[in-house]
Amino acid sequence: MLLQQMKQRYKDNPYVLQKLNQYIEHIPDYLKNVELEYTKRSAKKDEQQKQTTIFVQFFFHHNEYYYISSTEFFIQYANKQYTLVSEDEIHNKIHIELSKQPFYMRQWKFKIKNIILKQIKDTSIIHCIPDTKTIQSTLKLFYPSIFQNKNHLKYFLTIIGDTLLKKDTHLIHIIDHSYKQFLKCLSEHIYKYIGKSITETFKYKYYEHNYSDCRLFPSIQPIDENFIFIRDNIINIIAISYYYSSRYKSSDQFLNTCNDKEYTDQTYLLSTFTPESVVEKCISELFVKDTPNENCLSYKDVYFLWRVFLKKYKLPCISSQSNFKSILSTMNILDQEKDICKGLQSNVPITWNTFQHFWTQTISVGDEVDDELEIDEITTLYNKWISNKGYKEEQLTEDYLLEILSWMMPEIIIDNEKIVYNISCKLWNKKQDIIDCIKDIPESKTTNLEKYKYYVECNGSNDKIIANKQYFEQIINNLEI
Repeated sequence: MLLQQMKQRYKDNPYVLQKLNQYIEHIPDYLKNVELEYTKRSAKKDEQQKQTTIFVQFFFHHNEYYYISSTEFFIQYANKQYTLVSEDEIHNKIHIELSKQPFYMRQWKFKIKNIILKQIKDTSIIHCIPDTKTIQSTLKLFYPSIFQNKNHLKYFLTIIGDTLLKKDTHLIHIIDHSYKQFLKCLSEHIYKYIGKSITETFKYKYYEHNYSDCRLFPSIQPIDENFIFIRDNIINIIAISYYYSSRYKSSDQFLNTCNDKEYTDQTYLLSTFTPESVVEKCISELFVKDTPNENCLSYKDVYFLWRVFLKKYKLPCISSQSNFKSILSTMNILDQEKDICKGLQSNVPITWNTFQHFWTQTISVGDEVDDELEIDEITTLYNKWISNKGYKEEQLTEDYLLEILSWMMPEIIIDNEKIVYNISCKLWNKKQDIIDCIKDIPESKTTNLEKYKYYVECNGSNDKIIANKQYFEQIINNLEI
């Protein structure tokens, strides 16, 4: 139609009509050349795309990179280790690999670099899959030196991954103060690389959380306050945490599949109770109900045994005294006016009453007392004292003693739950016992170790308590000065 319009328009102009016919005659050749040129360009572009794809695939086959978008960090996985690399280092790596390619490939270097960098930035570290050697070498940094149970460690790392991925943020993981420096250091290093905190779900104390949301953690044994190994392996730790969270779906799912019933049951323990049912369990285990309500115990006695119950099951302080009293009142046990619990008898010895007598009769505490006793020594002294009085059923364990001291004598400072300073006992002059022994040590015993062995032998044969080697050497060194 356009051609007809042109001819009609120039029908009275022979020159233009002649030119039009000439152009029309050359159109087939022109279009043929255009088609040929387009085919060549397309083939060249397809080949470029093919070679680029092959090169990019080759590059990623031999180099594994990840990206952390929140901090814009590039991560390389090589030699079974995740390490931080700069964008310049990646550019240089691409350049080195391109230099081995034909010249025409090097002409496309800018496009290839952009493709590779985009692909790296689209590859988040949350999708990484560490090699078994990476996982095992990293786990060995923590287990068994810090975490006593391997499933405990894996569970902990899964929680870290869940927290970074914002999974199950309603859960509360109750830990003790053995985690304080360790968790602080770990959190700081992870924040440096990820820009996110990992501590939101960890709590050092229970505070009116829903029992169903609570998970319990055993203590750990930090061996290095600086935790240099965390700094040196932090990206491996991050990668494994992400991997565990993805692999197990969630920390609870890990617990459900770890095949460690004892550990899993203890972790879930609090979530199996309600505030009322856990108190009922305590009453049923440690008390005998007296139906006529003739017998009663002081609230102080009952609360002390409640603390013993919590310690037995490795539970934190999960109820304030006001809540505990409220539950006992609801159970028609507590008379709040008289502060007594009606209709209860203890089916375990309330040892702290007897212990108070022992303490007031034999123990001296104060800044003027220049000595120290360990918890196990105080326990042994008490048990000997009570045995001599014929009350063997009231003997103490170290844990029970710690509970008595923390509840009845909060002013007593116990170093690392092991040593009480500025204390002495009339039943055993610890320091003088060593001094007396030193006087009889043969001159042939020259080293502290030889002297300590002689002391142990002498005291052992006389059925005396034996001080530890560190305390013994401290006394000897002071005497020599």
